[in-house]
Amino acid sequence: MIPETFTASLWHATAPEAPPLPPLEWPARADVVIVGAGILGLTLAITLARSGVDTLVLERDEIGFGASGRNGGLVVPAFPRLGPSDVIQKLGAPGERLVAAIAGSAAKVFGLIKTHALSCEAVQSGWIMPAHAQNRMAGFEARARDWERFGHTVEVLDKPACDAATGSGWWHGAMLDREGGHLNPLAYARGLARAALEAGARIATGIDVTAINGTSVETSQGLVHAGRIVLATNALPTTPLPGFSASVVPLHIWQMATKPYSPELVRTVVQGSLSLSDTRNDLFAVRWTRDNRLVIGGMAVLLQGAGARLAKRNAKRIAEAFPQLGPVEIDQVWHGRASLTPDLLPRLYETGPVIALTACNGRGIGMNTVLGEALAGYILSGDASQMPLPVDRDMRSVPKPALAAFAPRALLPLGRLKDAMDRRT
Repeated sequence: MIPETFTASLWHATAPEAPPLPPLEWPARADVVIVGAGILGLTLAITLARSGVDTLVLERDEIGFGASGRNGGLVVPAFPRLGPSDVIQKLGAPGERLVAAIAGSAAKVFGLIKTHALSCEAVQSGWIMPAHAQNRMAGFEARARDWERFGHTVEVLDKPACDAATGSGWWHGAMLDREGGHLNPLAYARGLARAALEAGARIATGIDVTAINGTSVETSQGLVHAGRIVLATNALPTTPLPGFSASVVPLHIWQMATKPYSPELVRTVVQGSLSLSDTRNDLFAVRWTRDNRLVIGGMAVLLQGAGARLAKRNAKRIAEAFPQLGPVEIDQVWHGRASLTPDLLPRLYETGPVIALTACNGRGIGMNTVLGEALAGYILSGDASQMPLPVDRDMRSVPKPALAAFAPRALLPLGRLKDAMDRRT
């Protein structure tokens, strides 16, 4: 059993308070009911409410309680492991629209923050992806050319430039996207909630959706009548839509924050407060916070006691990458749950009045923001031809979902071994 750590996170300690919510009158009605008050649901609510749609967001826990408020806060305008041509080959015309949306996702996030004056420690400093092995550099050149074909500029840094940008000789070169950045994800979610309320949407927390029957949403507090229903619950292990949870693979991730460093030391590591995530299978991803802490994430093979073990492991990894920082002390550790699909692309399902969108595969901040706006356009127009994803009418379960749930952890030792072997070549 993994302890609940939402209130133990750095984000919870530093984010502005969630906006006050007026009580919901029962039985409730709305044109669109959104289940889940994370980045996807709240971005969708803002866009719908601004278009005059009576919109209600229902959340079982509190705003940003899921992956939206627990992730590392990196804003990455790219796909995990895939280039634009890969996505288009898989999805066709919707893939072209998805590529355009993801290329502009960081600009969309930071634009929303500016438009709504969201207080979330946002820094559009760029995102750097260093190569842990020399053999990754040729792939970087090809990926940069691929993005350039679609009007998005990605720079390739040689080793001296990478060393200067990261403050480390640990890597062989890097890709740099200057539109990326980082933020406090819980503060971003709470800010989006405030913007949704100001646009006219309603939000109710502490409401557990237990069943969906046609356009009726049964909850722990009463009945809600809806025109359309959107499931924006992403990686929750249970949902009221049969088969939805089995369509993704859960990914358990721990985030942790160091104690603060001096400004002098901060200036020697990850120059200009870049977001950093490298090419390892056992991903090394770090970013600075406003109070000079490094936040780093990690995965574990065994869930029991994983937080303490990963804190030791990540302290060692930080010391290896950035020895100038001296002894590394981990101050806070928290757990979150993301979701994966076999092809590393999100899924959009529609069955009757219910729409469900899931699986950002580790790119949730930017991807959920642009997909929330796109989904609002689909609900308003009914025109699927402009969606950046194909609309699936049938739920696509991952093969053997019970076993697949263990796959990321079971494969982690092999991934670490391959990382070590790659570095020797």
